[in-house]
Amino acid sequence: MPQQEQNIPELRFPEFKGEWKKGKIKDFDIQIIDGDRGANYPKSSDFFEQGYCLFLNAKNVTKDGFKFDEVAFISQEKDEAMSKGKLTRSDVVLTTRGSLGHMALYDANIPYENIRINSGMVIIRCKEKTDSSYAYSFFRGERFQREIDRLSFGSAQPQLTVSGIKSLPFSSPLKDEQKKIAAFLGAVDEKIDSLQKKKDLLECYKKGCMQKLFSQEIRFTDDSGKSFPDWEEKSLDEIKSKERHSFTGGPFGSNLKSEEYTERGVRIIQLQNIGDGVFNNDYKIYTSSGKADELKSCIIYPGEIIISKMGDPVARACLIPSDQDERYLMASDGIRLSVDKKKFNVKFVHDSINHKTFRNKALSVSTGSTRKRIGLSELRSLTISAPCFDEQNKIGEFLSVIDDKIALVSEELDKTKTFKKGLLQQMFV
Repeated sequence: MPQQEQNIPELRFPEFKGEWKKGKIKDFDIQIIDGDRGANYPKSSDFFEQGYCLFLNAKNVTKDGFKFDEVAFISQEKDEAMSKGKLTRSDVVLTTRGSLGHMALYDANIPYENIRINSGMVIIRCKEKTDSSYAYSFFRGERFQREIDRLSFGSAQPQLTVSGIKSLPFSSPLKDEQKKIAAFLGAVDEKIDSLQKKKDLLECYKKGCMQKLFSQEIRFTDDSGKSFPDWEEKSLDEIKSKERHSFTGGPFGSNLKSEEYTERGVRIIQLQNIGDGVFNNDYKIYTSSGKADELKSCIIYPGEIIISKMGDPVARACLIPSDQDERYLMASDGIRLSVDKKKFNVKFVHDSINHKTFRNKALSVSTGSTRKRIGLSELRSLTISAPCFDEQNKIGEFLSVIDDKIALVSEELDKTKTFKKGLLQQMFV
């Protein structure tokens, strides 16, 4: 009989034997606690930037745990007037409305002593026989998240109920094995956190360097130590190469239909691929070579720049990667910019477009209220401040070194996350 049918995980520490207990959350010593939604629920006037008790909002509980960039507090008097919904250490918070299935563990690392959930959350509180860190790892697994998706209801704003959560599947060994699993996965999480912090610091360092470089607070000199000439304003229309279709938008409307997508072929670059200055390789959609040939004016090649027509922020730019693909096809939300490489450094132009100075210019000529959009003609006239070609090259090379370091950390971070994902699939029943 396969191990999974015996309630034994595929991957297990060798000192542990026997089957796991398997059932629903309600079959274990786990409480699901709703918040206080009565007359004492805080109004907008009850919140303060500082105070006695942190009152969680949707942005505080993410798919990666707690995040406290934006916080709101209630007074001790308001806190004491409320009944259920206050956290104790080792509680797990689960979001039940809007962004479903986000969760966070209230462990000793969280700096707030008094925390309450809002009306779109529940508390999962483990009792004597269940280790909360183990349960937290189990809940973050792909299988559990699929069950949350299945149970959610409501098209406009999906929700989970307390009774629905209690019916979700759960399995566990005895507590000693739970603790060892939790400690092992915790060590993997620590490595992920360390890599994420390293990546964040490098990205912050790059932003600081860009600010000093593009404001000309820091200047390079030539190889003999002499100053380079003053910078000049150059429009994107002046920066583009002289070849045909060097500055053009993607196909519109009926030119590309969903049924023309294929499993392999010429890759289509979508808005999701145009990260905030970094190419996102997660989204892969293709069309046939024949269809790409029909839309040849919208072909974009490795080493060229693609700029987003819409989004937040608008006019994001990324370099098309030089990998095994020889050409790509732009979707309708992209604009191709092929740079005149005899006069301009592509890396310098790319980073200049992503700098806040250019972003603000793009925003000022964008249309739309909820979702900004910029057209090809508006982009043509926008300018960047550029030094001579030699200084551009020095700036481009300097920033490329930082980008390479960020890419290496990013790659290690992705590998560690993939490793953990595999563990979550194999270490639980």
